[in-house]
Amino acid sequence: MPHELDVSPTASADHRKAPAHGPHPIQVGDDMLHFREVLIAERTPTAVQILEQAKLHPAEEYLLFRMLRSGLLKELRPDERTDLVDDELERFLAFRSDRTYRFEINGRTFDWGATFISGHTLKVLADLDPETHDVWLKVHGGQDRLIEDGELFDLSAPGIEHFVTTKRKFKIIVNGRERVVEEPKLSFVEIGRAHV
Repeated sequence: MPHELDVSPTASADHRKAPAHGPHPIQVGDDMLHFREVLIAERTPTAVQILEQAKLHPAEEYLLFRMLRSGLLKELRPDERTDLVDDELERFLAFRSDRTYRFEINGRTFDWGATFISGHTLKVLADLDPETHDVWLKVHGGQDRLIEDGELFDLSAPGIEHFVTTKRKFKIIVNGRERVVEEPKLSFVEIGRAHV
């Protein structure tokens, strides 16, 4: 069963470092950001070699993206080599697809290899805590639409989808008075401060 891993650019998988000499452990994930570890013998494998070692066959039916430290994704051509020697484990996303879909989150452009993407995945790609943020589809000339965590949003419409995120606001009632807070969990002391 695949394990979910923190894919934020600042996260280090299990805080392990990649070895200077092979085999090189990497993580290969899917469109739901479920990752599994794969061992790669070569220090500079091609995208096809990574896909084959990850047992994603036939490799020519897959797109492979490298997850950059900035949080952005870089698509690798099938014959393109990538250097695995780094101070942290490398992460890749594989999609069984023949096309990419472009969208924008908070002004940052992403390419994605699947027709659908979840609200939760959008927040993770934006390097935000899914519990404390919402993601919205910008609707030109209309009202922006909330994309729920479990919703699978269809990226196949013509054009680039533009998403924005906002900090969630939570309504609490303290001694009969309604207050708005930004944290989903509050201590007794914090609730007392919200009352003031």
